Amino acid sequence: MLLKTPLLQSCIISFADKTTIKFDENNEFSLMPQSSGMNTYIFHIQDVKGVFTITKIRNQSGGDIPYDEVNKTFVTGNGFANHKFDFHILTDIEFKKVRYVNASHQLQVPAARMKLLKVYECYEECFALPEHEYMKFSYFIKKIRNDFVEIVIENPLGVQIQGKTGDFKYEATDSRDINLTLSLVFDPDVLKESHQHLKISDSAKSVSDLTLADNKDVQSNKKKPTLYEIMSDPKYADVVLISCDGKKIPSYRCVLAKYSEIFATIFNESKDSPTKINIDGFDSDVILAALDFCYGKDDSIEAGRKAL
Repeated sequence: MLLKTPLLQSCIISFADKTTIKFDENNEFSLMPQSSGMNTYIFHIQDVKGVFTITKIRNQSGGDIPYDEVNKTFVTGNGFANHKFDFHILTDIEFKKVRYVNASHQLQVPAARMKLLKVYECYEECFALPEHEYMKFSYFIKKIRNDFVEIVIENPLGVQIQGKTGDFKYEATDSRDINLTLSLVFDPDVLKESHQHLKISDSAKSVSDLTLADNKDVQSNKKKPTLYEIMSDPKYADVVLISCDGKKIPSYRCVLAKYSEIFATIFNESKDSPTKINIDGFDSDVILAALDFCYGKDDSIEAGRKAL
C-alpha cells in the first residue's frame, strides 16, 4: 500500500559542481550551484527523479534555509562549503503489510540425559509452538566429541530463530543442563503463501483476533458435565432408596418420576424430604446400575444384567 513517508538525506554539497542527492532508488535530484555575488550561491533543483515534495532544507551549522518551491531554488553562503546539509522530502512509499509474530520456546535438556550418549550418537526430538501448533520443528541432540553436544534445530520454514533464518546450532558441554529460551519470529501470512500445506487461519485476522477466537473456541468446547456427573453428586438428593441388602442409595425425585409412574405417585402423596422408599427384591448393585442408566450412562445396564 502507498503511504506518505518523510525521507531524509544528509551530505556535503559542492559549490562548484553538480551534486546528486539520492534518497532511494526511486527518489533523487541534483543541485546546480550558481554564484550570485557577495559570497552567496543559488542552488537550482534539477534532474528530478520521482514524485515528492521538498519539505525542509537545513544547514547543520546554520539552521533552516528557505526553499523557493515555485523556482525550485534555495540560497546559501559559500562559508558553508564544507558543512553538511539535511534535505527532507515527503513522498509515497509502497509498504508491504506484515504481521510478525514473536513466539518463544524453552528448550531444556538435562545433563544426565546427555551423559548417556556416546560420541556420534544422537537424540531426535520435536517441538511445536503454543498457539501455533502448525509450527513444528525437529531437532537433534548430537554427541560430537567427548563431553560436548551440539543442538541442531532444522528450520525448513525459514523463520527467524534467535535472529537468523537458517538451521539453529548450539554447542554446549554435557555436564550442565541446557535451558535455552528461543525466540522465533515469523509472519503467518508469508508461511501460508510459501507453505500451503500448513493449515493457517485466514490472514485477514490479526494474531490477537486468532488468539481471542481460539480462547473462545476452547471455552465453548470445554466438556460440559453430563447428567450422570451431576446426579452422581448426592449433595442435594431428595430421595433415599433402600435396597434389599439394606444399603441406602440417594437419588432425585425429578429423575425417578420421569421414568416411573409409580415413583411419581409416591412423590405426589409424600411430603417427606428426603423420601425413603424400600426397594424389595433388588440389591444395591442392580439399583445403582438402573439409576446410572437413567442418568445417561447407557452401558450401566450391562452391569445390572450381570448383577441379576
